[in-house]
Amino acid sequence: RALEEPLRLIAENAGYEGSVVVEKVKSMDGNMGFNAMTEEYEDLFAAGVVDPAKVTLSALQNAGSISG
Repeated sequence: RALEEPLRLIAENAGYEGSVVVEKVKSMDGNMGFNAMTEEYEDLFAAGVVDPAKVTLSALQNAGSISG
């Protein structure tokens, strides 16, 4: 449930019924999800919404800044 909450809030902030969007995304395969910018269900990696390299870089930068 906790993993669904960010998607629910993003959908609601975009003017959609959050629970409906969550259920639809749960039924989808792989990298598919809801893109609030385009208001479409699509491959979020292909759309550039999720970029694994940027996520990893950000995590490393944050870890480095915390450690000193």
